[in-house]
Amino acid sequence: MHNCNLSGEIMNNMITDCSSRKATLGLVNLNISDNNLSQIDGALLASLICMIKNYYGVLSLSQLNMHNCNLSGEMMNNMIKEFSSIKTLRLDNLDMSDNNLSQIDGALLVSLICMNKNRSGRPGLPELNMHNCNLSGEILNNMIIECSSRKVTLRLSKLDISDNNLSQIDGALLASLICMNKDRSGRPGLPELNMHNCNLSGEM
Repeated sequence: MHNCNLSGEIMNNMITDCSSRKATLGLVNLNISDNNLSQIDGALLASLICMIKNYYGVLSLSQLNMHNCNLSGEMMNNMIKEFSSIKTLRLDNLDMSDNNLSQIDGALLVSLICMNKNRSGRPGLPELNMHNCNLSGEILNNMIIECSSRKVTLRLSKLDISDNNLSQIDGALLASLICMNKDRSGRPGLPELNMHNCNLSGEM
């Protein structure tokens, strides 16, 4: 449904109708990018994702593309809160790029990552794209502190936080984020990290 001139209202109505019919969707990839979904209900969007299941009734959405949808941080916060009753998501790729997420809660974002698990049951989100999301250094700091307090082991293979003003990010915290990210062998490191045009300083 990429670039289909969909509105948040259309999506809300579609999801409500699916819910009333107790529909189960067999999607693997949901692409709603480049639509103006500024009026979409975050809780309803979460319920749509929860309708996407495989033959065994397990949540099965692998890729969610919400690039350039006029989403807000508040909407994302509501979506993540709605997921609180869900134990496991199965996303391999989450693209939230080119949305104004300046009001997103860093701790809630960590919750989303933690409830996402691979086939082995280990938490992590392989690819996370937050390019040009109006993120601040404070949001990233809060996110990393939350990860540390939960003793989370991340499984990221690609993190894109480019084109955000991260001038206030704590360099030591950023280093700890990389160290808490581990590969399948348990070795620390982040294969691909994009911080292009983030207002970083040499002191950081």
